[in-house]
Amino acid sequence: MPDKSIPHQPAKITPGKPTLTNHVKIHNCKMCGTPSPILWLREEHEPLPVYDFFGPDYARPYYQCPKCNFIFCTDFDALCAEELDWIYDGMATQSLLKGRINRGYRETVMVINYAALQHVDVKRAKILVFGCGTGLSMNLMLQHEMRPWATDYAEFDFTNTDYPADMYNPALAPVMRKRFIPLDALPKEEFDIITMTEVFEHFTRPRKEMTAVMSALRPGGFLIGTTGVIDWRENPDFSAWWYKDAQTHVSFLSERSFRQMAKDFGCLGMLYKSSPILIGQTDMSASQCVFVLKKVP
Repeated sequence: MPDKSIPHQPAKITPGKPTLTNHVKIHNCKMCGTPSPILWLREEHEPLPVYDFFGPDYARPYYQCPKCNFIFCTDFDALCAEELDWIYDGMATQSLLKGRINRGYRETVMVINYAALQHVDVKRAKILVFGCGTGLSMNLMLQHEMRPWATDYAEFDFTNTDYPADMYNPALAPVMRKRFIPLDALPKEEFDIITMTEVFEHFTRPRKEMTAVMSALRPGGFLIGTTGVIDWRENPDFSAWWYKDAQTHVSFLSERSFRQMAKDFGCLGMLYKSSPILIGQTDMSASQCVFVLKKVP
């Protein structure tokens, strides 16, 4: 039976759990399929909150592809939808308010600024917020008379937020709910712009999930997002990189894997460092990028 003291907790965690003794030493790269060895093993003396979810003998191996440099984890791969929803819902509701506000503003400003650079009328474009969370960026876009739709692993209560009243308009919640699309119901080639701020790193099956994202983008449209880039990290020692410490960060992009991804999806790909031209006055680390994939018609 589920533990009633923890809301929404799944009844039982059933997958084969990585431990100090049973983790796989070689795993095929999730981006290009190349056999990839363990780069680093996070053990029980370096805990994440998710350790309580799996058990005391849990350990997380991080694999790095020798061909495309992509770094990935496998410990969430066997979780069912209910278990993933529980983890991601907890992540969204427990995330610090300041960080959620920064991401929401960054996403909105980024779309407006990049659309202007590309001479796209952002008020006429059909926009998909992929990984909408509690909906701040969608709400801000609606306030700016834009046309956003949204999707995520689970639909959140868009009226139950702790955002300041002068920032988030709860009266827009009915429109937001109406425009929420389940992940498995995304239409094909429907959107002119797709945005995914701090989403890619949560993908457990990045090729499959990116295929779903790109399938919803119209030819000539662009996807814009932010994520960490392993080549840009401040410390060359991966174990010291702060970006890996979020428990749901399981996919880490490299410049080489990004170039391959752009080629595979028939896109023009660009990586940008933090710049007010794109993200305004919002905060972003030097080891994070703004990435753009423009779908070639």
